[in-house]
Amino acid sequence: MVSQEIAAGSSRRRTVGKTDYQAKGALYLPETSRFDYLIDSPEAEDIGGAINAAMKASADENEELGGALPRNYNSLEKPILRELLKILNRISRKNITEDAFGEIYQYFLGNFAQKEGHKGGEFFTPLSLVKLIVEVIEPNCGRILDPACGAVGMLVQSAIRVRNKLGFDPNKVISVYGQEKVERTWGGDKEA
Repeated sequence: MVSQEIAAGSSRRRTVGKTDYQAKGALYLPETSRFDYLIDSPEAEDIGGAINAAMKASADENEELGGALPRNYNSLEKPILRELLKILNRISRKNITEDAFGEIYQYFLGNFAQKEGHKGGEFFTPLSLVKLIVEVIEPNCGRILDPACGAVGMLVQSAIRVRNKLGFDPNKVISVYGQEKVERTWGGDKEA
């Protein structure tokens, strides 16, 4: 994806680094934060601790993530985390879109939201409805605000629409802003 674009744009061999990713509007993930590193880690390793360290390293390399990534994976059982990584590893990364993991998250969120009901006025907007709303409001350029952004699906779908339907680089034509009142949604849980 981004690493392939960066490598393809270069006529001579050189190391692809943090600034190359940022120039393409992508986050830079250090080696210890990458999926391959986590999936290839020894079974005996504390996977919750490794994921926590991956989140911290990602935030350290990308200051815009400051405080947004959860670091409480030790609260989940090691076998569950291992199995989740194995399930995600079955997905062919060759065909993954920029929001594949967002879609996976939304799938799980949707299933849990249906089972949990609507506590405290919280609602989950299904991806199909989010896509419809984006098509109706037709975001083209400028600022986009989602005052109840939850998992930021509306903002992601707006960026995808700008790129796919209009042919523009969303990083250059739109600025997205989101607000969320529920602390656990926006990563208010710090290290556990």
